[in-house]
Amino acid sequence: MKKIRNEGHIVDFLFVLGLFFVFAFSALMLILIGSGVYKKTVDRMNENFNLRTTTAYITEKIRQGDIEGAVSVEDFDGNNALVLTQEYYGAEYSTYLYEYDGHLKELFTAKDNKLSADAGTDILPVRSFEATHMGGRLWKLTVVEEDGSVQEVLVSTRCDD
Repeated sequence: MKKIRNEGHIVDFLFVLGLFFVFAFSALMLILIGSGVYKKTVDRMNENFNLRTTTAYITEKIRQGDIEGAVSVEDFDGNNALVLTQEYYGAEYSTYLYEYDGHLKELFTAKDNKLSADAGTDILPVRSFEATHMGGRLWKLTVVEEDGSVQEVLVSTRCDD
């Protein structure tokens, strides 16, 4: 009786092993490249979110207080501030939006109160904020984010000043 011997060649084994390592290396490279793209995408989305959120927040505040003569720009404790004036129960109140100590701040207080800029509530981190009345019903908002990116928005009120 003849013995059947299964002679495997070392080359066959090395080929399968090499093919496995090529596949594993390709999968690892694909994961590394994908994670890099994902990280860049998330970072970019966060930058856009911060920038757009700041201007959207201020724009919405203007829209909420869009009453004739209620929007103005004033110097508040040495800072350029967008001031929104409202009347509640016969008393005038002001909402100040300004940059102080690296943050966009909001301060809601009675119009006659004399408070300092550090009394406001931190809204979002920004490098600077400037509001400018362009004339008529047009307002220009300029926000510089922490990373130096600049967003300028023009807002038109519906009520005449």
